[in-house]
Amino acid sequence: MARTKVQHLTLTVTTVEVFIKTMQFIEEHGLWNDAQAYLEENGKKEMFIDYEVLDLFREMIKADGRFTDEDPVVRTVFRHLPH
Repeated sequence: MARTKVQHLTLTVTTVEVFIKTMQFIEEHGLWNDAQAYLEENGKKEMFIDYEVLDLFREMIKADGRFTDEDPVVRTVFRHLPH
């Protein structure tokens, strides 16, 4: 898990439903590469995510049983532990 100091940060609270629907929209329209490029062009190479949400995703993946740490995404999610 990375730690950073910020001078100014504006956080927006949204519902899980809105977040999921936004990600589904990006997926359904094949916008992942466009989204990443656009964010990077605008100086966004990192993003903040609530640790508890990441931890819950980790628990969900672990409980599912279909995924192993051989998967690079699973390995990354499990590597992001608090210090």
